[in-house]
Amino acid sequence: MYGWEQQSTEDNTKPSDDVYTNLLAKHYGIKHFNFSEVGASNQSIIRQIIFAQKFEQENNLDSIYWIQWSDYRRLELPYINSKNICKNWPYVGLNKEIKNLSKNKILKKWAETLYTHIDDLALFVLSANAIIQVNSLLQAKNKKVINTFAHTWDLNCTSSNYYTKDKNFKNIDTMYTDILYNDLLIKKVEEIDSNFSNTDLLVGKSGLNFKNFDPYTKRLWELVKTYNWHYWHEEDFGFKPWTVENGYDVYPEGHPTEKAHREAFNLILKSKILEK
Repeated sequence: MYGWEQQSTEDNTKPSDDVYTNLLAKHYGIKHFNFSEVGASNQSIIRQIIFAQKFEQENNLDSIYWIQWSDYRRLELPYINSKNICKNWPYVGLNKEIKNLSKNKILKKWAETLYTHIDDLALFVLSANAIIQVNSLLQAKNKKVINTFAHTWDLNCTSSNYYTKDKNFKNIDTMYTDILYNDLLIKKVEEIDSNFSNTDLLVGKSGLNFKNFDPYTKRLWELVKTYNWHYWHEEDFGFKPWTVENGYDVYPEGHPTEKAHREAFNLILKSKILEK
C-alpha cells in the first residue's frame, strides 16, 4: 500500500513511511521494501511482485510478502501505442486513463472504449487469477505470503444466464458434464424453461454472486481462499471500508490517514499473523 495523500509521501512522490506494513517492519526489526504503486490494479500488482522477487534474489533476502489486493474492477493492459504517453509504458491502467492521468485524449478514448466492452465478470476472473498466479509463484519459492484486500469486492450479480451442454457429447470431459448436472440442473429444475428441459441439454441458472456464478468461478474462489489471508473485520472486507466503519479519518480522496494505519498496525499485531 502506497499511503496516498499522507504527509511523508512528499506530495505523493514516494510511498509513505507511515503505512501499516512499515510500522510492522519497525516493530519486528526487519527491513521494509515497498513496491506498491498509486492506483494499482491487480494486474500491475503481478508485475510489481515479479520485480520484487528479482530484487529479493539480487540482494540475497528472505522476504515475507504482504500483498494488499486492489479493487477487482481496476484493469491494466499492455498497449504498444501508448509509447511516450503513458508513465508505465507499455502497461496502461485503464482506470487511470479514464480519469485522464496522461492528459492524452487518444489514450483516454482508447481506455474508455475498451473498458465499456469488459463486464464485471471478466474483471473478477482476471483478478482472481492474478491472486492465484502470484500466490502459486511465491509458494513455489517457499515464501511466506499474507494477502488482504484494500477494497471490499462487490461480487453480487443477477441470476439469469443459462449454461448448456449437449448430453450426447460423452467423449468431451468437462466440468459441465457432472458438476453442472448435479449442482445446478436437479436443484433448479423447477426454474428451467420447459423448452430446455425436454432436450438433450444440461441446463442451469447462474449464481447470485461471481464467487459461485458457475462451476469455474466457484472453483477459482475456492482456490483464492486456500491462501493465507489477513481479515480486517470479516472475510473479504477491505482495509478502506474497515477504516470508515471504525470512524477513522480519511483524506479528501478517500485514502486512510496515518491514524488509520496505526490502528491497522495494532490490529495486525494482536492477530500475530506474522509470527505464525
